[in-house]
Amino acid sequence: QHPLYPLTIAATSHLFRPLTPDDLPRAMERSCLAVNVVVSVLVALAMFYLGRELFGVAVGFGGALLFQLLPASGRLLGDGLSEPLFFLLASLCLFTGARGLRRAAQGQPAYGWLALCGVMAALAYLTRPEGLVLAAITMLLALLYARSWRHPAVVLAAVLVVAGPYMATIRGLTVKPSAGYMVDPEKWKRDDPGRAMLAQALPLAAWEIDWGKGNDPSHRWGWAAFTLVSIFDRAFFHGLWVFALVGLWLSRKELRTDPALAVHPLLGLLMLALAYRVAQSNGYLSDRHLTLILLVGVFWVVVGMRALATRLGRSELLFVVIFLSVGLLAGYRTTRPLHAERLAYRHAGEWLAANSLPGDRLLDPYAHVYYYSGRVFVNENDPAVPASDPVQAYVVLEHSSNKHPHLYHLIQHAETLARQGEEVARIPLTRKRDPGYLGIYKVRRQLPRNVGG
Repeated sequence: QHPLYPLTIAATSHLFRPLTPDDLPRAMERSCLAVNVVVSVLVALAMFYLGRELFGVAVGFGGALLFQLLPASGRLLGDGLSEPLFFLLASLCLFTGARGLRRAAQGQPAYGWLALCGVMAALAYLTRPEGLVLAAITMLLALLYARSWRHPAVVLAAVLVVAGPYMATIRGLTVKPSAGYMVDPEKWKRDDPGRAMLAQALPLAAWEIDWGKGNDPSHRWGWAAFTLVSIFDRAFFHGLWVFALVGLWLSRKELRTDPALAVHPLLGLLMLALAYRVAQSNGYLSDRHLTLILLVGVFWVVVGMRALATRLGRSELLFVVIFLSVGLLAGYRTTRPLHAERLAYRHAGEWLAANSLPGDRLLDPYAHVYYYSGRVFVNENDPAVPASDPVQAYVVLEHSSNKHPHLYHLIQHAETLARQGEEVARIPLTRKRDPGYLGIYKVRRQLPRNVGG
């Protein structure tokens, strides 16, 4: 898929693989986290300069800090995901775009800033496909405010120079499955049997059928709308979007005359529309799909918060009290350990790494054990990969009240196989509210390939 983040991890891994030569999963994990540690600090700096460019020092500082503290964004910064690198490049794209759009609207030389904006948008796109949205909005506003086709052409040329080879390689804009289903929601019916099994409808309760959480996207409109609203509210920490709307309303005159500010509402509306389509066509939506809106929205939260506090208390003190209260509560939520409830999966993977060979087969419906057992890093069909004789097969199955409904078909298949084998390990789950265990089963039936991850 989009290659910039994996390439960054691959380069960093040269520093960490010699430190753990016998544990490649841990070396890659440390490489991934090291990249995000550095990039997340740079995100704070880039967002500060973006906010200062648009609103001044106070809003730049407050927006950058709030983005680090909110759970929807702060937890991504500390995880092994591509978002931190994308946030950095998106912030730089918005900063250079703001400089270029303002200069173009005032009739000043802007080609250099717009070309740099196109480069940053292309690099953001090479990290996540949403980077193209930034380029498209910048081109549109450059055309509307500067009334010249040359300014958007500069942005487009820069994007094509940097990202064009990748587009030519994949013969399109993206190879992400979710994007494919957005264009063609019936695509899962023509996919390979393994992916089609994942996409099949689950046994639904009556209310879910009424809401349309089935395979037909035309019947999924209600569920998609409800999910989008709930995740949007959660991304803005259950209510901060009210301050953002206040900030936008109070700045409505500036939005008409300043193209750098006009980028934000257009970006928010377009990303909401795309997120709704993702939910409707894929039957799935997460906080990650809305964090680009949060990236620009935190500045408007601070603007609205300052404006309301000043009008109510006629001083900055009330704003400081409100901001610190929100920041401390959000920071507490954000700094809670990530994925602590999944620690048992890591232990299961380490058990399999120690008690089986890389060429042995594994069915991991949950997609965690597959990684920590090292199966991601081997070609199971390579005769040089060591395997048991005959090749052994293992199944991982969770026994708890959490039924993981989105994995229904894979888990059903795993349960069938587990009944044909014997339990060889039992690892307690670490969830306080949901005690249970992971069972590892050695099965008699041969699996054709590793499944999961």
